[in-house]
Amino acid sequence: MKSTETREKFRERLEKQLEDGNIDEKLEVDEIWKRLKEGMETVAEEICGNEKLPWKQNWMNADILRKMEERRKCKIGKNEEQYRKLKKEIQKLCREIQKLCGPRGCHFI
Repeated sequence: MKSTETREKFRERLEKQLEDGNIDEKLEVDEIWKRLKEGMETVAEEICGNEKLPWKQNWMNADILRKMEERRKCKIGKNEEQYRKLKKEIQKLCREIQKLCGPRGCHFI
């Protein structure tokens, strides 16, 4: 957290949450950890929000995704030769598209 105000707000809210969380020494370690984790997640969501990041690989297209699914099936089916072939094809397609798109990615695909 970069903002001092946000950091302080988070710390205060977390302290209050943990006090209300009924964490005492009689509980098992796993239960204490679970309550601490849930408390931190709750406070973080309240203070910072729950914003999902955009898909980073905006250059991926249906052909690449289809080949990736085929490759996954080959891996499950223990077909190593086909798996390696698909892996190389996918890497080649990805490199070609990334060359076209550049570092900022493609929005036209």
